[in-house]
Amino acid sequence: MSGSNFITGVLLARVMGLEAFGAYVVAQAYLLYANTFQASLVVAPMMTAVPAESDEVIQRKQLRGFFGYTLLVLCVTLVGVQCIAWLMGLWSEHLSLGPMIWPLAFAMAGYQLQDWLRRALYVKVANRAVFFSDLLAYGGQLAILAWLIYSDDLTPNAALLALALAFSGSALVTAVSHGLRPAYAEAVIVIKQHWSASRDFLLTWQLQWLASQGVILLGAGMIGQQAAGAIRAAQNLLGPVNVAFQWMDNIVPVRAALHLRDTGRHSLIAYLGRLGLVGGVALGVFVLLLLPIDEWLMTLLYGEEYRPFAILVVFQALYYFFGYGYRMAAYYHRAMGETRILAHASTCWAVLSVALALLTVREFGERGIMLALVCGEVAALVYLAWSWRDRFAASAARADSAGKPAYVVHRRRDGSVHLVLPFFNKQVLKSALRMYYPSRWTGRLYRRALAATLPLRIWLGWVETVETLADLCPDLTPILNAVPESNPACIGLLKGAPGPRAKLTLKIMDGAGNSLAYARIADSPGAITVLQREARVLTEAAKRESCFPRVIVQGEYSHRKAFFIVESAGPEQSAEPTLAERHFAFLTLLLGSETISWSSAIDQLEKEVSHLLREPGLATLIAKSLTVLRKTTGPDLKVCIEHGDFTPWNIRASTSGDLFVLDWEHSRARGLPWLDALHFVYQMETLVRRKKPAAVLRALRQLFVLPVTTEYAANAVGTKVLQNRFIMIYFLRMLVVGAADGCSPTSRDQVARCEVLELSMA
Repeated sequence: MSGSNFITGVLLARVMGLEAFGAYVVAQAYLLYANTFQASLVVAPMMTAVPAESDEVIQRKQLRGFFGYTLLVLCVTLVGVQCIAWLMGLWSEHLSLGPMIWPLAFAMAGYQLQDWLRRALYVKVANRAVFFSDLLAYGGQLAILAWLIYSDDLTPNAALLALALAFSGSALVTAVSHGLRPAYAEAVIVIKQHWSASRDFLLTWQLQWLASQGVILLGAGMIGQQAAGAIRAAQNLLGPVNVAFQWMDNIVPVRAALHLRDTGRHSLIAYLGRLGLVGGVALGVFVLLLLPIDEWLMTLLYGEEYRPFAILVVFQALYYFFGYGYRMAAYYHRAMGETRILAHASTCWAVLSVALALLTVREFGERGIMLALVCGEVAALVYLAWSWRDRFAASAARADSAGKPAYVVHRRRDGSVHLVLPFFNKQVLKSALRMYYPSRWTGRLYRRALAATLPLRIWLGWVETVETLADLCPDLTPILNAVPESNPACIGLLKGAPGPRAKLTLKIMDGAGNSLAYARIADSPGAITVLQREARVLTEAAKRESCFPRVIVQGEYSHRKAFFIVESAGPEQSAEPTLAERHFAFLTLLLGSETISWSSAIDQLEKEVSHLLREPGLATLIAKSLTVLRKTTGPDLKVCIEHGDFTPWNIRASTSGDLFVLDWEHSRARGLPWLDALHFVYQMETLVRRKKPAAVLRALRQLFVLPVTTEYAANAVGTKVLQNRFIMIYFLRMLVVGAADGCSPTSRDQVARCEVLELSMA
């Protein structure tokens, strides 16, 4: 669709010339105006109402009703828009249709039918069928136009008839192949049910058309049809962006309605927020890149006749940039059923656009038209932003003396709480954000962008806020008592992903954002078990060195079914993301004096994985691995304290250069050497560098020959290192950890571990 539209626009502009192309664009503007009635009265309520209905029988009835509704609207608009075109022709001869009246009528009918049917396919989530429908319509139109150009018969009338033929054929094939038919009894029902929303959408779309296509027609009527042609050429140059917007109009309202239906308003806000941030940055960069090449692009595609209009490309890019933000706000209000506020925003848009056009077009020509379009759109966006702030900011959270809410809530895509950030001040906010430590640079960039934009988003009310932590952490008393200098307003919260061992982590800070302590709360049997084990291991480890978190207090939390631990925080500075001497110096500290024979270590491992031998997807591979390990004659190993999640995001560096390691939930007091170092390498190779299994295995094997491992190897095993066997033990243990965390044998993580495990036996 994108490619066909782009090529079609270039062919029409180059072959017909600026004047004839302008006449075609004027006719197409009337066509698009006719489609605003269908889009507002029928499509807009349909895209929200049908996905929100979970009963498939009712959904089918609704689609038939909306089909009947669209045919009624089509009949009215065919006559009504032609009358409007006749009246506009009386005002300005540049806007008269003349001999294009009947070709335009056929084009209007075909275009509207195909457009509604493709939207119906989106509602049915038949995306592949949408592709074929568009292929017939846009591809067919392009083929007919190519034949007309070849036969030297391309005129505005012929171009409209080509559109009518291609789109009507696509509509007929789509309706027959998918059994879509109208039902007028159902149409009456959907009209009654959705008339209120349709009325608001109608006003909104009429005003938006007036503020966009209407302003272009107004300008063309004042200074000639070449204005419409030049602007359409600039719009076509940025056709891929417009196609992305059309995709959004087809997909995002449906997904927004599903987010609202399944997980509530906060999930809807999070979904649109992610989409808005990514798209806004991309469009901003796109606008900047266009500035030096707009004239070159215009003349390359359309010829020298269009060179004076190159600046219109930049105006159009700005129009898309601000339009993207408007769309995000509009999708929210559509999903929430708040359609009237969109009508109010469109009123601001239309009034300012028309007024500016009347004032500037005579003097600035096509630039005046584009300036009016951009300024009107900005006015509508500002209105929605300010309305949001007025309506939600005050009720969303209790404000402190500085007018800021207490805590900002961030959720995962599934709607579950991820981060709760205190907005005591910017230092505290940024310190709490460091609890979210992404492994890749894109995640760290996102975190910085989040910290930079949160103050503005809070001021606008575009975030979820809560007044207290009571709903997530019902009793802060034992935690606050353990850290007397703590302030409840300076506590950040990180909630683990839903699973059998999910826990709540609290970062306790002072007013400058410095860490005072960490608290962890578990309320499920699996989570309580690992948290109690962490407390035992830390108590034992603290006897050796001061580079381990110190358990301040532990015990039952609020009721007997929960357990909590408060431990010292340590430094904030992260260590380097590669294994160095100080990493192995730390791992050497974990080595004990007791040894365990190789056979005893394998016996222990076999007990741990025994329950996985009942899993069809794992049993064969695990049994084969145990057989290989049993046949191996290995050295005695020193028993060590095993951290279990020795990764860069859990390792801090003190000012003296010593390491301070957090997050001991996967630890064990009687562990095996090398496994922590292997975990470090595996996590970096898979999560950060995204390497394939063979490359991951090479990196794991390389670990054993690094110069920094020489002393550790001698202390850990006493003789030689069996590289592949330690790697096998590591992955068998990781399969156990994955299963305990709720991962199925077919999950991505477990499959990746199995792949490397199998390669290590080769």
